[in-house]
Amino acid sequence: MKRPCPKCQAEGHDQSGDNLHVYPDGHAHCFRCNHYIHKYEEGADYVPSPKNKEAMSHMSLEEIRSLPIRALRHKPITRGVCEKYGVRVGMSQETGQPEEVYYPYTKNGEVVAYKIKYPNRPKKERYTWAGDVKDATLFGLNVVKKKGKLVIVTEGEDDCLAITEMLHSMGKNYNVVSIPNGANEKGTIDKKVKACVEFFSAFEEVLVAFDMDEPGQESAKAFAHWLAPFCKVRILSLPRKDSADMLINGETDGWWDCFRRSEDYKPDDVICGSDLSLDDLRKPLPEGFKIPFPALQDKLQGLRKQELTLLCAGSGVGKTTFARELAYDLVTQHDLRMAHIFLEEDVTKTALSYVAIHNNVPLPSLRINPDVITEEQWQDSYKTYLGSERLFFTDHFGSLESHKLIDKCRYFVHACDVDFIMLDHISMVISGQESSNERKDIDMLMTNLAAFVNETGVGVVAIVHLRRAQSGSFNEGKEISLSDLRGSGGLEQLSWNVIALERNQQDPENKNQSQVRLLKNREWGSLGLCDTLIFNQDTGRLLPHNTEEY
Repeated sequence: MKRPCPKCQAEGHDQSGDNLHVYPDGHAHCFRCNHYIHKYEEGADYVPSPKNKEAMSHMSLEEIRSLPIRALRHKPITRGVCEKYGVRVGMSQETGQPEEVYYPYTKNGEVVAYKIKYPNRPKKERYTWAGDVKDATLFGLNVVKKKGKLVIVTEGEDDCLAITEMLHSMGKNYNVVSIPNGANEKGTIDKKVKACVEFFSAFEEVLVAFDMDEPGQESAKAFAHWLAPFCKVRILSLPRKDSADMLINGETDGWWDCFRRSEDYKPDDVICGSDLSLDDLRKPLPEGFKIPFPALQDKLQGLRKQELTLLCAGSGVGKTTFARELAYDLVTQHDLRMAHIFLEEDVTKTALSYVAIHNNVPLPSLRINPDVITEEQWQDSYKTYLGSERLFFTDHFGSLESHKLIDKCRYFVHACDVDFIMLDHISMVISGQESSNERKDIDMLMTNLAAFVNETGVGVVAIVHLRRAQSGSFNEGKEISLSDLRGSGGLEQLSWNVIALERNQQDPENKNQSQVRLLKNREWGSLGLCDTLIFNQDTGRLLPHNTEEY
C-alpha cells in the first residue's frame, strides 16, 4: 500500500502522494528519502523531525507551527496543558518518543521565538533557539492574565507546565510563567526579565518557584529582592529539586501543601518587631573605654567599638599627637589590640611613639638620640608594647586606594583580631587617585568605612583635615564647626563622633594650650567645649592641664 511521504512533502516533493510504502505489519518506508515510520496509522499527523541543532535553529516559525501538539508523556504533561501554552513536539519516527519539544515565546500576543529542547541529548546540547531571541521575555506570557491576585514564576518551561498540570488536576487555574534562561550561579537577573517589571507589579502577589539547588535558590532570592518593592513576594520551598519532579513522583498534594506554607519574602535587613525578644531589648549598650580627657569622657562616655570617630584640627595643631595619646591609653589601660595606618610617616616612627610616650620623652628627641632613655627602659618598653603582639602597623607611605584600605582593615580585624584602627589621615587615602572628584571619593570612602565598622564591630579613629577658613585661621585658634571638615558632607553625616582641637599657635603665652571641642556625638548628643590640653615640651605629652601625674 502506498501513501504520501510526510518528509518528502515537507520538502516540496511527492506531489503524487505515493512515495511511502506501508507494509502489512504496520511499518512504512520511503525509498526516495529513506524516511521510516515504525507504525503507520491512517490519518495520523506525521511530521519529520530535523536531526541536528543547526537545522532546528534555522527552521522558520511557520515550519515549527506546523508540528503537532502532543502530550509530554515523559513528564507527564497532558495534551490539554501543551495546547494551552502552544508547546509542539517533534516525534522520532523510529522510537515514537518526543525527540524535540518547542516552547513558544511571544511579544504582543504573537510568537517571535521558540526555545527548543532535546530531552535525549547531553545537558550541554539540550537547548537551542529559533526566531528572534532578543524578544523572548517570559514563557506563557500570552496565556496568562495581565493583572490579578497571583502569578507564579518558574525558572524553566517544564516546571511551568508541571505546575499548571497539578493546578488543573485540583480544579485551579492560576497564572504560571517561566523566565527564559533559567537560574545562574551568580544569582543575577536577566535584563529581559527585568524589562517585565510592569507585568509582575500588576499582580498583588508573585510566587517564585525556582529549583531547590544552589543556583536556583540564589536566583530566587535575587528575583524576590528585585521585585519586593513593587508587590508582595513569596518563595516556594520544595522537598525535591523542582516542581516537575513533584509531578513525576505523583506528589501533587505535597506540592500544594508547600504552596500553602510558602512564606512572604523579607529582605535580610528587615526585622519585624515580633522578631525581637525582651532579652534583645534589655541588652545594655556596651560601655565605652574610658579615655584620659575628663570632660570629653563625660560627654562621650568613652570610646566604643563599632563606631567611627573623626579627629580634626588646623595644620600642625596636634591631631596626630592627640591620636597617639588615645591609642596609647586604650592599649595601656584597657589591654586592647591596636592597628595603625599612618600614611605620612614610616612604621618605625609610629612604633617609636609608644616608647616615647611610655617614657615621657618627646618623640623627636628619642629619634635623634636613642640614648635619652636607658637600656632597661628600652627593653621594658619593647616588651610591654611592640613585643606584646598587641600592636600592628601598615608599611605604606602616601595615597591608598579606598578598596585596598578596606581590605587592609579587614585583614587587621579577621587575622589580627584588633579592637581599634587608627587612620591618619582620610585626605591622604584619596589624594593620589585618578578621580578628580574629591567629594565623591570621600563620600565613597566614608560609606565603606561606616559599613565596615558596623559589620565587623571594630572601632575606627580617623584624622581628617579642615577646609581653608574664609575668615580668620584655624592655626590662630578660630572656632571649628562641622561645616569646616574638608571634602564632603559624608564626613559629617556618616561618622559617629567628631572631635576638634583648637589652638592659637601664634599666642606667645598660650601657644602650647589646646581646646577640645566635641562637634558630633551621635549616641549622647552632648556637644561643645571639653578639656583644655597642655603640650609639655619636656615630655612630649598632650594631656589635660590639671593632670598632675606628668
